[in-house]
Amino acid sequence: MADSDNLFSEFEPEDYVDNKPMIRVLALSEGKAQETIIQLRAQHETIRRSLERSQRELNETKLSHEQRNGTQQTEIARLTGELEATKQSLAELSRQSTVAVAVAWVGTVLIGFGVNLVTGDDQQALGLALIGLGAVVGGAAFLIPRRKR
Repeated sequence: MADSDNLFSEFEPEDYVDNKPMIRVLALSEGKAQETIIQLRAQHETIRRSLERSQRELNETKLSHEQRNGTQQTEIARLTGELEATKQSLAELSRQSTVAVAVAWVGTVLIGFGVNLVTGDDQQALGLALIGLGAVVGGAAFLIPRRKR
């Protein structure tokens, strides 16, 4: 593109006075300039619309991303809550299982003492009572982990 100062510095109005060929050339140049202006305006409008469309798409993508991010954050919070509840439930079951094992052990020891007493001749009634008590205690041990379900 020519510098505007150089473009107009070569223009001498006296060269066009009563000079029809130069006036025609000037008219043709003006016509070409008008066509170029129209083309550039059309290109400008196309680019402007494309830019607006791209801006809308960018805004929609940002909004969609923010919504997905919010949904993911909600899901993470929900899963974290479920994880904590599961951990607490597991800890409670662990405590219950420990108690159940200890109670079952006590029941087994009672049954063992009862068997020893029954196999001897002098305290069979006490031995039977210990075996019965050991069986009840051992049976209770199996119910301990299931009591809160």
